[in-house]
Amino acid sequence: MKPYQKDWSDRARDVANGLFLSGYVLLMGDIGLFGAAFYLLGEIFLMPHSIKCRSWSTVAASCIFGIASIYKIIKILFL
Repeated sequence: MKPYQKDWSDRARDVANGLFLSGYVLLMGDIGLFGAAFYLLGEIFLMPHSIKCRSWSTVAASCIFGIASIYKIIKILFL
């Protein structure tokens, strides 16, 4: 059996996992701006892998949480 070869979307998913973990730690540490920014970057890095795997529910969830992260960033910076 041929071993699985990772491509760029798999590596982007790995980066996204690290960004989600960092964002969670920052949000729990009450550093909301950077936590929301890391979450948003995580959603952006997760999207290519989700589209490649045709996981449309993950794409939809990423859009929802991405919008929530953008709202949090705008709220912190401007409101």
